[in-house]
Amino acid sequence: MSKLRSAIKILRKQGFLQLVSSTLAHIHNRLTERKQQPGYLSAIVFRILVIWHMIQTLIQDRYLIIPSKENWVTYKIPEFEKIACIPSPLDSNHGTPQHKNQLSSVHQLEGFVELDEGDTVFDVGAYIGTYSILAAETAETVISIDPYASINSCLTENTAEYGNIEVLPIACWNTTTTLELNLSKTPNENSILDTDNFDLGKKAKVDADTISNIAKNRGYKKIDFMKLEGEGVEPEILEGAIQDDVIVEKISIDCSAERNGHAPTDEIVEILESNGYEYKIKTTPVWNVDIVYAVKDNF
Repeated sequence: MSKLRSAIKILRKQGFLQLVSSTLAHIHNRLTERKQQPGYLSAIVFRILVIWHMIQTLIQDRYLIIPSKENWVTYKIPEFEKIACIPSPLDSNHGTPQHKNQLSSVHQLEGFVELDEGDTVFDVGAYIGTYSILAAETAETVISIDPYASINSCLTENTAEYGNIEVLPIACWNTTTTLELNLSKTPNENSILDTDNFDLGKKAKVDADTISNIAKNRGYKKIDFMKLEGEGVEPEILEGAIQDDVIVEKISIDCSAERNGHAPTDEIVEILESNGYEYKIKTTPVWNVDIVYAVKDNF
């Protein structure tokens, strides 16, 4: 038993588990690219990747992933404490204390954009609700928005016990419309644009509205804090948020390279500058992506 424990420690320390996962993911994506659609071989590789990731999560993070009726549930062991409902076992980090700490660090810039007691928060791109739950501990109200919630129950389930969180299962855009959401085997990659990885080859029609309309319909003239993560369509969402009839005071925007392969940082900055926002850009060491922080000038 002691030899087995020693072997596990070596594997964890040397990063062998992550290396195998990333290699399997790369093989799957190359197979999919060649055939332009998921094939038999790529499906097998994906299943192997899922199983391997579950093993990695158990050994490295001590989380057990168990299938439920429609989704998956992560449990902390040996306590067997429920952590979160997740749509895919590849999302095992979502909802964990470590992920909460990462989001808290990423979406605040000390002395410039910070989440304050009593804030009204719009979590745009909430996914399974990790940041919404984090914000709910400080904010007065959290509007948790994600289009995937229209076809998956994880966001609603994870936030159910929080009386100050309202879930909206819609997409955010620069106008009121209906959009198509491209689905991925790892749903955190779902996007109005092409998915980055593990495309499922399926779409879902989702209702879309502007942040401004959503706020006005709830009687808000001001949003204190908006966290925005839109899988590449952050510029369109921001356009629908920054309007004269609703003020967004503090903003944190994830500018990952998901806008057809490039980061939307320049487009975001242009929109902020033309609407009187002061902004700062920081490359987060957590994910090595640009985060744009902004505050309304002379607010």
